[in-house]
Amino acid sequence: MLKKDLHGTQWDAWVFIALAVLAIMLLLPETNAFQVKGAEALVFMEGVPYTYEFEVVNESPVSQSLVIQWFYPYKVEPVSVPTQVGAYETRTAVFVLLSSKEFLGQTYSGALNVKLGGEKIQKDIEFQFVPATNCPISMVLIPVTDATNPAIKIDLKNESLGVSSVALNSIQGLPALVEAQGFPVTLAPVESQTRSIALTPLSDFNGTAAFTFACAEAFSNQSFTVEKRVALNWDVNENTSGIAGFLVFPSLGSFSIDGIGPLELALDALLVFIILGLLVALFVRLNKRLDKKGNGKRASGVMV
Repeated sequence: MLKKDLHGTQWDAWVFIALAVLAIMLLLPETNAFQVKGAEALVFMEGVPYTYEFEVVNESPVSQSLVIQWFYPYKVEPVSVPTQVGAYETRTAVFVLLSSKEFLGQTYSGALNVKLGGEKIQKDIEFQFVPATNCPISMVLIPVTDATNPAIKIDLKNESLGVSSVALNSIQGLPALVEAQGFPVTLAPVESQTRSIALTPLSDFNGTAAFTFACAEAFSNQSFTVEKRVALNWDVNENTSGIAGFLVFPSLGSFSIDGIGPLELALDALLVFIILGLLVALFVRLNKRLDKKGNGKRASGVMV
């Protein structure tokens, strides 16, 4: 009888311990065997495609299938999305979020659901649809180092989801004649084009030139001024050409008078030299004729 009571007491103790452990497990916060890292909680949509990426970290010793679900009011395009995450592996998911003009000025509370195996994590995201804060046209200026035809190549890409345009306003600090070809230019959404600025150097140059552009985008009707600086270096002596087949002018540097460029000064100097030469020749010829007339009169008087 005593043994039976002891066994019953031990059984009751084990039941009590099991119930206590179960209660503690229920009270503990639920944990996941994976993590979602780098998911942004606030996103500003400015009328350009927005790249959204995050990492999924599998902390279990078993490979798990991955399912991602978006709660977003417009289009989401997958770029690189894994469907499986190996044991103790980290994978990166990349999406592109698009927007529409109808959402401008609005705020949307969305979410990102990530399910790995049988577990799920939700990340709440706030989307604010705002006007553009920068020119959506990317401009890459590339010097073309051609000894006879130097130029600036401009690669343009409209990142906006609406039509955008760009015009060349001014160029500063560049001693050269400039011929901008194909400006202004209008670009369709996510379109790329190339333009060129032909240069005729007027003097040696080693410095930085500033190119100012006017940019306008139609998605949120914003305008911007963009300045791009380009380091340039050229030697006019390497490109010097002859004038009239016999006279070669060296580089005149950056010298100018009242807005008259070095080339104009060189031509003016040539004309002055030619006129002076003609005047000297005319004076010498006239002097010889006068001498001949004087000698002729004196000879006639002697004969008489």
